[in-house]
Amino acid sequence: VDLWRLWVPSWGFPKLGLRQSYRIEQLSRASQLLHCCMNVPWPIAGRDTVIHAHGCDQLQDGIITVVVDTLEQSEFPQHILPAPDKDDVRIDVQGGVLFKVQSKESCRIQMMWKIDPKVSFVPPVLINLVTRNF
Repeated sequence: VDLWRLWVPSWGFPKLGLRQSYRIEQLSRASQLLHCCMNVPWPIAGRDTVIHAHGCDQLQDGIITVVVDTLEQSEFPQHILPAPDKDDVRIDVQGGVLFKVQSKESCRIQMMWKIDPKVSFVPPVLINLVTRNF
């Protein structure tokens, strides 16, 4: 999460991309609570999410999987999760990433995401068009 700023695209104009990301807590060797804030252009408010990321490995098969899911405070009552900034909207994210070793020089990466951006005034067909092409 500390290096996301280096590989998640961000632009100053229009204001778009990752604003902030940090680890709330390391729950175990392969499990973390994370907080991410994104900038989006006006007139849409910034987006915010708190996620639980859990990794599992099958190193004997050359596979590492990371599963990500949005958290609600009720799911982790022992932790105080950060509230979204004043103007931000909390979004829902579910998904995962699979890393599979192909050879000593290459790795196959597969991703699957389900994201509810909480944008009610944009038709779903337009959201699907953008997410399928970018």
